[in-house]
Amino acid sequence: MGDGGTIHIDRQDPNKIIGCTQYGNLYKTTDGLAVNGGTYVRDARFYNNHPLFITEFSVNEADGNQVYFPTKTDIQRSLDFGDTFENIYNYNLSGGIKMTVSRELDPTVYVSGYNNTTFSYDLVIIENAATNPQATLSEGVFTSSEGIDKMTCDPMISNVIYATTFRGDILKIQVDNSGFTKESIRGNASDIVFNIVIKLPNKNTLVAGTNVGLLHSEDGGSTWVLSNQIPYCQVRDLKYREDDQHLFVFTYGRGVWATTVGTSICPPNYSGINKLIGLQNSNTSFMTDGTIESRQIINADVDYSSGTFIEFLDDFEVRFGKQFQALSDGCNNAQSN
Repeated sequence: MGDGGTIHIDRQDPNKIIGCTQYGNLYKTTDGLAVNGGTYVRDARFYNNHPLFITEFSVNEADGNQVYFPTKTDIQRSLDFGDTFENIYNYNLSGGIKMTVSRELDPTVYVSGYNNTTFSYDLVIIENAATNPQATLSEGVFTSSEGIDKMTCDPMISNVIYATTFRGDILKIQVDNSGFTKESIRGNASDIVFNIVIKLPNKNTLVAGTNVGLLHSEDGGSTWVLSNQIPYCQVRDLKYREDDQHLFVFTYGRGVWATTVGTSICPPNYSGINKLIGLQNSNTSFMTDGTIESRQIINADVDYSSGTFIEFLDDFEVRFGKQFQALSDGCNNAQSN
């Protein structure tokens, strides 16, 4: 792929692979598992109609035949694995186009790009993208310093996306009928540059690729823990395979690494400077092979699971009507209520 590219493998049929190299060139194959790596066919329909040298496009993980491709002026959709495309939205964005797609059969497409009239970044939300696309444009959502580097969609909650910015921050963006909210979830890692953040399916875990290595959080981004399972280096991309819970970590200059989520990146402890504090308003599980110290006020349904011991400090409290469970079996065996 020369200087780089974007590639997607169909979750339903891994023989189907589609990629984009420089200048908007698409390549695809339907025999990607063949010994020789498959036979790729070039599709040049978007050649020189690309917003970036390396164009990042999206494929719907719930239906690999759905391909969404940003050009200089619009969003193109394919429902047949790139055989045909049609325009579903025209925009007036001059560059920096980033996008992500929710994991639903009739998904929501999120697009961000630079508006050279307002000197800020807009957000386009296209609902029912596979059947009856309905687009909403919000101008000036992101300031020039909040330009989006990467966007990913929560695999279980289609109206939540995670975005990293050019300045290295992480934004959690939640969309509803009244508009949207955005908040920084950099937490205790305010001096670290974040490159990508993904939410793991059926888990409370956020995993982040940063300029110092692989981080993860079990509390929505308030507390980040650095993993020692891969080199301390720049992590540019992350992919998660649900079938065997493998997380693939793509670094800059140190190769590709893989780990099984729930074991090797289990945090060492929630104690000392990483102890649990504050009001816990969301249902979650804190699981570790190490220790847990907590002075939280539990205002939701929460599990603590530790491989060694759990210590409740003086201010710990469970509010009336909330379920709380503490187990001493660590990450490997813990079961949430």
